[in-house]
Amino acid sequence: MYILSECILLKSGGTDLDFITATAADVVAPKVIINKDGEPVTGTMPNNGAIRATLNCGQSKAIPVGYTTGGTVTVNSLASHTSGTAVANNILSGKTAWVNGSKITGTIPSQGAATITPGTSAKTAIAAGRYANGNITVAGNSNLVAANIKKGVSIFGVTGTWEGYISSPL
Repeated sequence: MYILSECILLKSGGTDLDFITATAADVVAPKVIINKDGEPVTGTMPNNGAIRATLNCGQSKAIPVGYTTGGTVTVNSLASHTSGTAVANNILSGKTAWVNGSKITGTIPSQGAATITPGTSAKTAIAAGRYANGNITVAGNSNLVAANIKKGVSIFGVTGTWEGYISSPL
C-alpha cells in the first residue's frame, strides 16, 4: 500500500488505472503522480517560472519546453528604432521614410534636365527646394570672345577689345 498526500491506493486489487496517460515528462518537477501500475512517478518537466523578454525589431524569444507561470513579452516602440530629424520637405516627393515612429511622405519636387541659354535677364537654373534629377547645362557661344565685344565692356566675364566701327548696317 502507498500513501501519497491525501490519496490512498492499494497496489493490488480492484482499481483500474489504465485511464492514466500522464508520464514523468508531463508533470512539473518535483511533483509526484501515480502511473498506470500504481507506482509513484516524479515529474521531470522543467518549471520555467515567469517568462519575460523585451524585444527589438526583428528579434524573437524562444519559449523553452516546460511549465510557465505566465509572463510578458514586450516589444520596444517603433519610435525607439527610427529616431531621426527628417521632415517631409527633406525627402523626395513620393518617397517615404519612418521618423520617430511615424511614416512620412516626402514633398521635395524633382526638376528634370534643362539647358539654360544666357540672355539679358537672370535665369534660375534650379528653383529653391527642388532636387535636380538631370543635368543642368548652360549653353555656350563660340562668338563670346574679346574681339567681338566693345572695348571696356564685360559680358559674362569676357572684357571686350574691339575698337572698330561698322560703316554700314548689315
